[in-house]
Amino acid sequence: MRYDIVCTTNTGVEDVAAREVEEKTGRKAEFLRKGKIIVKDCTEDEIFKINLCSQSVHRVMILLRRENVQSLDDIYNIVKNVDYTEYIWPTQSFAIRPQRVGEHDFTSIDIGRVAGQAVIDSFKESKGVRLKVDLDEPHVIIRAELYDDDFFLMLDTTGERSLHKRGYRVYRHRAPIKSTLAYSLVRLSGWKFDESLVDPMCGGGTIPIEAAIYCRNILPSKLRVKEFAFWKLFFLDREKPFKIIEEYRERNVRPMIEGFDINITAVDGAFRNAHAMGVDKYIKFYHGDATRNKLDYDVIITNPPYGVRIDLRFEEVKTLYKRFAENLWRSTWRRLVVITCRAKLLKDALGITPIDERVIEHGSVTAKVLIFEK
Repeated sequence: MRYDIVCTTNTGVEDVAAREVEEKTGRKAEFLRKGKIIVKDCTEDEIFKINLCSQSVHRVMILLRRENVQSLDDIYNIVKNVDYTEYIWPTQSFAIRPQRVGEHDFTSIDIGRVAGQAVIDSFKESKGVRLKVDLDEPHVIIRAELYDDDFFLMLDTTGERSLHKRGYRVYRHRAPIKSTLAYSLVRLSGWKFDESLVDPMCGGGTIPIEAAIYCRNILPSKLRVKEFAFWKLFFLDREKPFKIIEEYRERNVRPMIEGFDINITAVDGAFRNAHAMGVDKYIKFYHGDATRNKLDYDVIITNPPYGVRIDLRFEEVKTLYKRFAENLWRSTWRRLVVITCRAKLLKDALGITPIDERVIEHGSVTAKVLIFEK
């Protein structure tokens, strides 16, 4: 049996996710819409592999239907025409997780209600059994998502928790970056494993940690293997994930990764996070100042403060960026990758044009990734 798979990721780096999925599976991945890529004709092994091994993907879902809709009746009819007996056992419960973006005369709650009833009616017609709905701990999660008139019906193989929640964040910085986005910045930097890499404003250490996971080819899901929704999808061969984990091998590479921060509490927290993931021996964390410490590294990747989620006045951010830029000019480096919603401040401070610039949705903030070469 083969499936078309929808993978969600950070908006603005869909190309990074597509490239990683192709590397992991050999299967071509294509842009579907903002924050989504599609991988067609996937095997079970590839579904498991993307879930277990991807650093860029948030969720892996089997595409059941994608159609244009105008009304709730359209949604009901589309959902009802799916044969759920292939995916749900009569003794299992299910839940609809609805999402709606755009202008409609109904809510996401309405979508959930109508889609849920359609699943119940479809299954009862086929099996004579009324499926149980469990909104808290369902065996099977069905996602019904509407973007303007574009309707997606998908079977979630990942589960309630996005894959960016790796499980290593024992210390939570006030303005953390998603692990998947941190990984994407590493890939955008073009970093090679024999090059030095630093995050001079490392906060909780997510960027160095993701670089170490990538470099060493560590299983990113190793702390959350038991959480996957696919364990409850009985139509899949659930022996295969064990084989993938058993055959997974780390690279014998000793990376040159460092991270420092002016906040000593953050430095301690970054080390604890790295230790939780088992990569502390591959990263050097220390107390330092991005405006003073020498930045002689091949690759610099950082998520500096920009006064939105951390309470800094505009003038304080402007001064920080100016002094950081001055330090960069005093230092020797090959490539700089910065994510910030103060892009103009940084470009003005550096006085050079980035070789790449892309818009990213960073949590509730729209930011830009800027890539510079010196």
